[in-house]
Amino acid sequence: MTKKHIVFIPCGVLPIPAVRGGAVENLVWQLADLNERHVGYEMTVYSPYDAKAVERSMVYKHTRFSFIRTSGLPNKMLTNGIPCFRDTISGICFCTTSSEI
Repeated sequence: MTKKHIVFIPCGVLPIPAVRGGAVENLVWQLADLNERHVGYEMTVYSPYDAKAVERSMVYKHTRFSFIRTSGLPNKMLTNGIPCFRDTISGICFCTTSSEI
């Protein structure tokens, strides 16, 4: 039987595994830990690059981590041509089609 695949694409600045904290990052990390013990899914996690996170991710067999170097990216970015902003307090990304940005 083929396992279902879950992909986590956080818009965060903090890495997963959550070596520098973060509520969402810790939640995803805990889900990956649970999945290692009770294998039910294949998981892929996209994360900003962090050397400690890369090191911690090596123990996972059912979660693939893909680290992206994000240094120098502004809080304003384009997603499929749509301006998106990261709220630096909540960590939530907001995208808009408004021309007033």
